[in-house]
Amino acid sequence: MRRNLDWIKQHKTLVFSLVGLTLLLTVVFFAQKAKEASLKTITPTPTPVVTPPPPVKADWGELADIVKSFGTPLTTSTDPDRTDTFESESLNRKNTVIYQQNVPVFALQVVTSQDKMTISTVQNKYGEPPVTLFSPASSDTDVYLYAYPQKGIAYQANAHSGILYEVWYFRPMTEKEFEQTWAKDFSNSPQDEGF
Repeated sequence: MRRNLDWIKQHKTLVFSLVGLTLLLTVVFFAQKAKEASLKTITPTPTPVVTPPPPVKADWGELADIVKSFGTPLTTSTDPDRTDTFESESLNRKNTVIYQQNVPVFALQVVTSQDKMTISTVQNKYGEPPVTLFSPASSDTDVYLYAYPQKGIAYQANAHSGILYEVWYFRPMTEKEFEQTWAKDFSNSPQDEGF
């Protein structure tokens, strides 16, 4: 035992260095383990991000501005997308807005004789409509859907009488997209009623 103590006394610098190095390595080892453990508990599971559609804008302005002009909704439904109805000048028909992820994507504005909007007003601004679609009632009423899909606007009107019934606002799209998205009940030719 005495010999060991003498050896330690002679080599105390080496012994203290070894003890210090051992302590330092132990501290570094446990610090690294603690850091790894904290990273495992801190790293959250990523939540999928659902990006809402961008605001709808076209030559006629921004859809959100049209919706604001309608005022306060009278009714709201959520099947399958949120749909709000708003007061209009018509006793029987209401302005309508469809939302996707709380962003307005379609607005139907009812036009009455009190409004200053006419077929001529729309055509003077946008030209002749590139798309004319027929509804099931077209053969009886001469009311057609005239659309400018690339400009994000369409209207239902009776071209013979010049009466404009409603204007549709939506994001600009192709003709095919428009027919599949907003004009599903319409066709490119008059629909035979089977009589």
